[in-house]
Amino acid sequence: MKQVFLAVVINSLDSMDDNGTLTLETGIENNMVFIKIIDTGSGIPSELKNQRRGKRIENPFG
Repeated sequence: MKQVFLAVVINSLDSMDDNGTLTLETGIENNMVFIKIIDTGSGIPSELKNQRRGKRIENPFG
């Protein structure tokens, strides 16, 4: 899990300019633990999202 969170945080930092904001939020809701990682980066360009023969890039197993 440590490697997963590190990878997500590093990707978030790489996607932002020097004035970006990275927010980590944790909590418990409905007896489940959650972790939110939010950044102000530009995200994946729309031309790349639809490039994989109709499959969305955000779903690596689709």
